Amino acid sequence: RRAERLLRDEFDVTLVDAKGFFEYTPSALRCMVEPNYAERCVIPQPQRVVIAAVESINLENEQIDESRAKGVAHLNNGTTLAFDYCLLCLGSSYVAPIKPDPMNASTASDRVEAYQRECERIQEAEDIVIVGGGTVGVELAAEIVGKWPKKKNVTLINSQGRLLSRMPEAAGRYAQQWLETRGCDMILQDRVMDWGNETAGNARRIVTKNGRVITVKGMPGVFAVGDCTNTGEEKNALNADLQASLAAENIRRLARGAALQTFPSGVCHGAWEPPSIACVSLYKWHGTMQFNGLVINGRLPTVVKHMIENLQ
Repeated sequence: RRAERLLRDEFDVTLVDAKGFFEYTPSALRCMVEPNYAERCVIPQPQRVVIAAVESINLENEQIDESRAKGVAHLNNGTTLAFDYCLLCLGSSYVAPIKPDPMNASTASDRVEAYQRECERIQEAEDIVIVGGGTVGVELAAEIVGKWPKKKNVTLINSQGRLLSRMPEAAGRYAQQWLETRGCDMILQDRVMDWGNETAGNARRIVTKNGRVITVKGMPGVFAVGDCTNTGEEKNALNADLQASLAAENIRRLARGAALQTFPSGVCHGAWEPPSIACVSLYKWHGTMQFNGLVINGRLPTVVKHMIENLQ
């Protein structure tokens, strides 16, 4: 969406999405415990968006020195779209309901209903196991214990010795203390070895190791953005947004025959790595935020996250 906004005044841009809605993904975890919150985070696509999935892309030429790809995208509704430039923004991949199936068309109301069903499942559950102590696992645990403090047996399993290992230690300590205070059990330096099988009542026996019961290369005019890139930076919303801005600028440069810029230096004022910024909310009123080496804990990160959400 960002790249489309940046380019539509200069190019005839067609946005293709299998989903009939735009969703601010970092808010998905809140929507799982408060489905009504989805009304502000799940927005129907504008009429100009083609609701379909791309099955394949064919290029008429694949010479690196060509300024235009002049290709065709084949959609799963049987139609084709000819293009001069193609921008691949495939998004991230998570198990539903955190992310919907990207290949199946769905509407905003479908998405809200999915959140409602998941909320009902969480409400009915007494024991909840969350595997992974990164930003998604921590935020999901925080949403559950924040909504139902000390009313559910929530266990977070992480293979490393602390939470939020890609953020400074102060952020991980704060998140762990916040979760444990609200009744979340921690199993650290351990990993799930046996996921078990569902039995009557949807019960599952999980066993840990310690015994506790697309890369796009060489395609002129085709750009990748987000999780499908092969760059080494953290795959998060900020870097996807930066990459979308750079891809839009490179399309302009390609159209006028100028040299292309690289990521991240082309969009980060010459820097060889993007800023390390992360904001993890701990339910509604607390959070931890990192700006390079600086860590801010408490209420300010939640204000920042709400501001970012409202700007999408």
